[in-house]
Amino acid sequence: MAARRGNKRAILAVAHAMPVIAYYLLKRKEEYKELGVNYFDQLNAEGLRRSLVRRLDRLGHQVTLQPRPVTP
Repeated sequence: MAARRGNKRAILAVAHAMPVIAYYLLKRKEEYKELGVNYFDQLNAEGLRRSLVRRLDRLGHQVTLQPRPVTP
């Protein structure tokens, strides 16, 4: 967000999000649970894959995706 709107707006957005999260945690009487860095990537993995391929295509790259072999 900072790149698009500026540092001040990004700081204000994060500052606003924190009390909103605290409010809902207190209201629902829940503990905060970290979802992890890859949470949103895993939520819609296929959509992310398509988006990244399109982005590389627009930059002039030809992309061929091959699944990685699963290792135990």
